Amino acid sequence: FGLVRKLTLVRAFSSTPRKELNVLGIETSCDDTGVAVVSNTEPPGMNRIKAHRLSSQHEINTAYGGVVPHFAAREHEKAIHRVTHQTLLSFLEGEFPQNDALLSASQTEDIDTVPFEKDERINEAMSRIDAIALTVGPGLGPCLEIGRKAAVDLALYYNKPIVQVNHLEAHALVVRLESQVDFPFFAVIVSGGHSLLLGCSDIGKYKLYGGTLDDSIGEAFDKVARLLRLQEMKQEEQQHGGRLIEDFARNGDDQRFGFTQPMSSPTMRKSTNLSFSGIKSQVARTIAPLLAVVPKDDLSSWSSTASDVAASFQRIAFDHLLQKTQNAIASFSKDSPEFASRPTVVISGGVASNQVLRSKMQAVGSQCGWDFIFPHI
Repeated sequence: FGLVRKLTLVRAFSSTPRKELNVLGIETSCDDTGVAVVSNTEPPGMNRIKAHRLSSQHEINTAYGGVVPHFAAREHEKAIHRVTHQTLLSFLEGEFPQNDALLSASQTEDIDTVPFEKDERINEAMSRIDAIALTVGPGLGPCLEIGRKAAVDLALYYNKPIVQVNHLEAHALVVRLESQVDFPFFAVIVSGGHSLLLGCSDIGKYKLYGGTLDDSIGEAFDKVARLLRLQEMKQEEQQHGGRLIEDFARNGDDQRFGFTQPMSSPTMRKSTNLSFSGIKSQVARTIAPLLAVVPKDDLSSWSSTASDVAASFQRIAFDHLLQKTQNAIASFSKDSPEFASRPTVVISGGVASNQVLRSKMQAVGSQCGWDFIFPHI
């Protein structure tokens, strides 16, 4: 997690009194174009996010059956100017968007590309920006390049320093924008591309205690959702695989299918690593004969069984994650007596929005005396 940055800017977000510092952040690591202005307002809270806009590519991803890097980069290129422009105007006007922060790809296509320097409002907004932060990885190369170019162009024209941000480190630290989370703490990063169990001792000081040996948990959810053909049964609303699994599982019997928990043998049970591809394979083998007798053009009879499979898969995937998280936290507690005295665990990444996961994590936290913290959804 070597992060290249100006340390003076990083330390400016400590708890010591200082003048207001505003950073323009640009995120294009995968399929959404995100831009925000973040301040060092004290105390920590959502008021630190002064403005933000997000352009989603979900409709396009659904059409292609997933994220295609070349197409994703093309959509970033279409959206980045308008999303940045609107974020800066929102920041200037002091209007934090609540319901209109999410833009569809179609809202960013027919835009003018007037250079920023010809818009006095943008010039005024940028005069109040102290630095520009951008995601430099991990992520999709063509997509990251769009964000890099936008950030560098702005930084050069307005003479602003650049802060390069590691995508995974941001997942671990983002909760500190809105909550008082002191080091050391433990981070469980669960997203579409990554699954990491991380001990966090300070900014830039991390120890990896576990990670996935194959699919990330988010990737496994997406693949199982496709295997179960969930989106085809919910065409009125386009959703990503993780949300579909959660929605269908809500009406399912999570005990109907007895999927085996990965790495549960006596020799592997104490491991801190994760594995989700095996659960996905179990699902594929289980549903193949069941789907074979379902009419391809009428999935109405499949919905109940699909819900049971989704619930059973979700249960075993989260049980596996919880077991390995407990193992990793136990190891971090031995390495960090300070953490052991006041254990705080941060759960972040897209999968952290799952309400079943939150409930299970909080139940374990209550039993073990751990304080589980989730970023704001």
